[in-house]
Amino acid sequence: MARDVAVLIGSLRKDSLNRKLAHAMMEIAPSSLKLEEVPIIDLPLYNPDQDNAPLAPWTALRQARERYEGLVARIRKEFGRKSMKTVATGGLAPLFDGATPAIERVDPHLTLYGLRLIAERNPPAGKRKGNSRKA
Repeated sequence: MARDVAVLIGSLRKDSLNRKLAHAMMEIAPSSLKLEEVPIIDLPLYNPDQDNAPLAPWTALRQARERYEGLVARIRKEFGRKSMKTVATGGLAPLFDGATPAIERVDPHLTLYGLRLIAERNPPAGKRKGNSRKA
C-alpha cells in the first residue's frame, strides 16, 4: 500500500526551481510513496474568523496535514519508535510551525544546506582536487 505524502511548493512560478525539484522527486519516488502536490495557488490569506466555515482551499490544506500526521504516526510505529525527529523545510515550513504536533522542528533552509553539501562534495570534473587538467 502506497503512503500519501503531501508536497507543498512555495513558488507559484511555473518554471521555478522548487517546482522542478518537487516534480523530479515525484518521478523518482519509490512505489511505496504516493507524492501529491497540494496546490497553494488558490489559497486565500488566512482569516481566523473563517475557521468555523473554512474555504475549500484551506480545507484541502488541512486534509493534507492530516494525511501527513497519519504518515508520521505509521512510520514511527513501523520503526517501533515513539519519538522521531520530524523537520519541516522549505519556504512554506514556517506556516506549519505549531500547526501540527507531527512537526517537531522547522528549518526553512535545510534543503538548501543539503543541496550545498551535495555541490561541495561533487565539484565539476575540471575543479576536483588532484586533477591536473587545466581549465
